Amino acid sequence: LAGCVCLSGWLMLKKEFPDLVKESPNALTPLFWGHGLFDEIVVPDQQENAVALMEDQTEIPVTHKRYRTDHSSHPLEIEDLAQFLLDTWVSSEHRPAQPPAAAPAAATNADVDQTAPPPASPN
Repeated sequence: LAGCVCLSGWLMLKKEFPDLVKESPNALTPLFWGHGLFDEIVVPDQQENAVALMEDQTEIPVTHKRYRTDHSSHPLEIEDLAQFLLDTWVSSEHRPAQPPAAAPAAATNADVDQTAPPPASPN
């Protein structure tokens, strides 16, 4: 994984998490965690406690920020997230050796010969 994102979330399995991370091949995957200061659904303490646990007991590089919003996204959060993704993806550690192959273009009506007869039925 190049990176992981959490927006207004919480960490489950807090007691087991440090050991699970140590056993994972993604133990050093960078994390972006954005949270609303006024979130009443997932209170901001969830972020604060989880980030403290990650910083104290794992080597996960965590970028955590709070925004003046409730349980929703904020334009600055989206900008910060986009920058995190660019920084994470472009870093030499996570850049693929070869760019992914382009997907074949989807067929459109212009790509289909309208004058050809339909294929014969297998029956």
